[in-house]
Amino acid sequence: MSDLPKLVRKFVFDRFLEQSHPPVLEEIMTRFELDGPTAFGVLKELHDSHLLVLLAGSQRILMAHPFSSIASPFEATISNKKYFANCAWDAIAFHVMLDKAVTIDSFCHHCAAKIKIQLRNNKTVLSDPKEAIVFIGVPAARWWENVVNTCSNNMVFFCSKNHMEEWKERNLGQTGETLSIDQAIKLSIPLYKDKMKLDYVRPSKDELNNHVKSMGLTSDFWKL
Repeated sequence: MSDLPKLVRKFVFDRFLEQSHPPVLEEIMTRFELDGPTAFGVLKELHDSHLLVLLAGSQRILMAHPFSSIASPFEATISNKKYFANCAWDAIAFHVMLDKAVTIDSFCHHCAAKIKIQLRNNKTVLSDPKEAIVFIGVPAARWWENVVNTCSNNMVFFCSKNHMEEWKERNLGQTGETLSIDQAIKLSIPLYKDKMKLDYVRPSKDELNNHVKSMGLTSDFWKL
């Protein structure tokens, strides 16, 4: 990747971190002295590289994982600043990306009961309820087929495995895998720990597959 897309990506992430929302196209044009088509071309390159997600049919930034530009049921608080995450996994990934204590406020996807999670030093220090889990409803190889659907509807919290099973009974045909909160922290490391750095590069599929296997997640569901 050339220097300009790297700089624009870093600008987007820095703006999210500072203001909890992304820059608009015109701000990118001004910051980097670009015309509109060139600026949008850079955003499209970042979108195609899975480094951010554009709102379909627009020039607006919808996601720069873990940041969401719209309200979601996944709120992360870091140093008294609140951010919306795209999914349950992203809410946890804030801790890995920023290496700071994070408080997550969310809901059970089945009963809407509140869930509060606190993370510090790469581990869970509070989970209320204690049985809260992360549910992933789309196999890893298909996450980017429709990343909005994957994040919004298929990477969620349940307050317990029992509630997940009740939800499955009401949604016949729904399959997926679960992660503990600490497993989700570990899963985040290769994808998120360097995201705020200028020279961030997405890990390769082989690197990610090896990391997942090292966690004991060996079913085909996790294979990219």
